[in-house]
Amino acid sequence: MKKLLSYFLVGLFSHNLWAASQVGLLWQLTSPQSPPSHLFATYHTEDPRALEILSRLTPHLEQTERVAFELLKDIPTLRTLAAQFFSKDNRGLDTLILPQLYREVERLLQSTHHFSPPLIQQLQPWAVITLLNTPPIQTGKYADWRLYEQVMKLGKAPYPLEKVEEHLNLFAAIPLEQQGKILAIGVQQFAEISAVNQQLIEHYLGGDLKQLSEFLWNHHPVYNAEVALKLKLQREMQMRNKALIQRMKPLLENGNTIFILSALRLGGNMGILQLLEQEGYQLTAQW
Repeated sequence: MKKLLSYFLVGLFSHNLWAASQVGLLWQLTSPQSPPSHLFATYHTEDPRALEILSRLTPHLEQTERVAFELLKDIPTLRTLAAQFFSKDNRGLDTLILPQLYREVERLLQSTHHFSPPLIQQLQPWAVITLLNTPPIQTGKYADWRLYEQVMKLGKAPYPLEKVEEHLNLFAAIPLEQQGKILAIGVQQFAEISAVNQQLIEHYLGGDLKQLSEFLWNHHPVYNAEVALKLKLQREMQMRNKALIQRMKPLLENGNTIFILSALRLGGNMGILQLLEQEGYQLTAQW
């Protein structure tokens, strides 16, 4: 009896330690009232190692009834997403930010993303921030896009959890003056952003979602620009995560759903994993 109890306590402690450390890319979500579902942490990267991980998810995708994404990646959604990046009132970017900053933005986007000056002129400041945070396209084989294609090939109808406007709201909702400040930081520290982005990928591949979140908020020049802005961004992210969980709940009640969400939203004190636990769901890392 004592030996059995010891095994139970060790197993329980190990599970709690695993969950507290938030290590894992595939999680099982269970509650007393519903069949289990799963949550997979994805990442927008062309890194071949991230693409290799997808093969481990295939058996789960084949067996599940439903698949939910933050945002659909079909052509209409991507067109709507791209359209949001451009000014709606014909004001040029050069009228929204300081002249020196505009020249630096133009230089960077021409050299990294091969954008033409007329295209750059139409961008909104927050859109430039997003672009500077995104490595230039090399192969076009992004892990999250490949996963969406795989789901479609399996004949699964993907379920969207967010609208395009909500998905972009983290920076788009910031007042224009603050967007200019963040953009200036992004331009000044562009080389550091590239290095930090590579380290974030390494954290993702290691599966430590808590460490991934902490590294983003403590070391990324844009997210860690200044205390007041950092707190504002964190509050906005937490609100988005809470809203996302409310939309997950009907699918969680039915069970047998795989939720495919950005790894950057899962870990940490305000991440989706902890918020789900607070809602009473039991999370168990599968791998």
